[in-house]
Amino acid sequence: MLQGIAARLEDKVAYVREAAIRALQGRADLPEQMLQGIAARLEDKVAYVREAAIGALQGRADLPEQMLQGIAARLEDEVAYVRRAAIRALQGRADLPEQMLQGIAARLEHEVAYVRQAAIRALQGRADLPEQMLQGIAARLEDEDRDVRQAAIEALLFQPALSLDVLSSYVLSFYEALLQKSFGEHLYWYASDSGFIGTSLRHISLTGKQYNGKEAVRKLLLEKGAANVVKDGDRRLPPHLAADN
Repeated sequence: MLQGIAARLEDKVAYVREAAIRALQGRADLPEQMLQGIAARLEDKVAYVREAAIGALQGRADLPEQMLQGIAARLEDEVAYVRRAAIRALQGRADLPEQMLQGIAARLEHEVAYVRQAAIRALQGRADLPEQMLQGIAARLEDEDRDVRQAAIEALLFQPALSLDVLSSYVLSFYEALLQKSFGEHLYWYASDSGFIGTSLRHISLTGKQYNGKEAVRKLLLEKGAANVVKDGDRRLPPHLAADN
């Protein structure tokens, strides 16, 4: 039966090829020949067939380098939703070479909002991102699309190592995004210089070198609407935030 389905990967009708891919998707026991047949559809002339092929290969830990390269090539696809599918398929893979990361990062400036959002999600949480890519994410704090802005704030909040210099041009947008994110939760942002920024709707706390070296940031945040900015030298939860919890 599997052989019969796999034979339809070469069908003349596009939706039949797509159906064959969907039928094979998620099967852990596919032989190499069938995987190769699916991978061949990455270059199908019909966009939704290419998208289906990407989805069928997504999440498979046993993909050879050639298939990963085939997925990465679709980052340049002429159709936006195929580009998004390629980004999602590469997301979370710890073994991505620098060239593929650069390809994802280039999509941060894509003309379609959901592609930009997917690129941010794919880069989120990676400890190996160079500062240039982090600045690319920070630039999306000023994106015209709200979902893209929210994706950027999430990516920055949970970035394991982030210099405040990355946000130097976007501090007001960063604070605005925090306010828009939630009116009911306190958010804490850890930075790489042994400090953190904790923020609620009314207060900002700056720790250590962040406070001493970022007086301009403090003033900007106050101007933007923070009622108080305090120094918290021992990195414990500031009293005004503890009282709110």
